[in-house]
Amino acid sequence: MSDILTHPYSGHIGTVLTFILGVNVSVYLYYRGQRFKEPSWAIRTANLVRERSPRFSRLTVLYDDEPVLRVSVSRIWFWNAGRETLDGADMTASSPLTIEADQSIRILELEVIQSNNSPSNIQAIKVDDQHGEISFEYLDQ
Repeated sequence: MSDILTHPYSGHIGTVLTFILGVNVSVYLYYRGQRFKEPSWAIRTANLVRERSPRFSRLTVLYDDEPVLRVSVSRIWFWNAGRETLDGADMTASSPLTIEADQSIRILELEVIQSNNSPSNIQAIKVDDQHGEISFEYLDQ
């Protein structure tokens, strides 16, 4: 062990290793300390009723007394993946956070099922048959 410490290059090797370790730690801490807002979402859809089968010709599915051919439930998870608080004021009135369905799809209802932070006041509002809006006070990570 004493041979390693007395070797003429041991000081240089220690300096290089310390430099490499210092650069790696600095880069890691720089990226770890970055603060940014990153709204993220995921969606999962389950078909509850598909178009009628000829086997069930007398079966009718109604929503508000109107027949519907297909019924699906989509669950949308929305969260802030960034390290900085996402304020509701970040979403402007001219460009709100919007849910938009394809023209062949009709939104029947929008509802907030669960929130892990009730003071954030998350709301889902149906605008029309193809559009909805999500509003909130704030979202933390």
